[in-house]
Amino acid sequence: MPVALLDEAGRVIGINAAWRHLPDLPGLNAGLGDNYLQICDTAISDTADASTLRHGLTGILNGRFKAFERVWRHCAPAGPRDFRIRIKRLNHYVPNRFLVSYEEITELTQAQETAREVGERVLEVQALERQRLAADLHDSIGQNLVSLGLWLSRLRMVTPENDGVRTIIGDMSSALQEAQVQIRTLSYLLHPPWQEREGGLENAIRRYVEGFGQRAGLQVEMRADGPPCRLDRARELALFRILQ
Repeated sequence: MPVALLDEAGRVIGINAAWRHLPDLPGLNAGLGDNYLQICDTAISDTADASTLRHGLTGILNGRFKAFERVWRHCAPAGPRDFRIRIKRLNHYVPNRFLVSYEEITELTQAQETAREVGERVLEVQALERQRLAADLHDSIGQNLVSLGLWLSRLRMVTPENDGVRTIIGDMSSALQEAQVQIRTLSYLLHPPWQEREGGLENAIRRYVEGFGQRAGLQVEMRADGPPCRLDRARELALFRILQ
């Protein structure tokens, strides 16, 4: 791991053998006596990155921060490599001394990216499966329940007038209507139809909250700050599942 020691002015007063191993990284071409911050400013073409590193280092030197770190991606010929640049003030040193280190975390960031991709893929597969189940509920079970309702209507028409029979048919109709409501609710919860609509996630959340309040017999309120925005599908699904 490349490591350097800085004095209170940011000058390099010590380096280890690995410090010059990757000279393309910002700051690693600083030698003894060089100002680390100035070397970094020269090496970094991106103004935002240079400003971030300068802010962190000056904050360390001024005593505003105890430590600073950021992840830097080095585009090497063999492929990108990720490093964590850390700057920390060493305790119990007078005058102040600061340690700069470059820790390679390529495998860690690759594992994190893979885990994120896998997580998004799992959400996508779950969404497709939920969509299929919702369609099956609506197209098969839902249609069968509609057919049962029609048969009950015919049964009511051909059944002789009898209080007991009418009561039974009425109870069956009530149970059938409740089952239809539950099927529609379950189908909606499995696959809320908001993906292609304007302000879709916000509207889906609003409808879900209102429907939950009606089903639970609660007074609910939903407030949204700012204009409607769209996220990618994986994030919208994740947020909606968290809400559920």
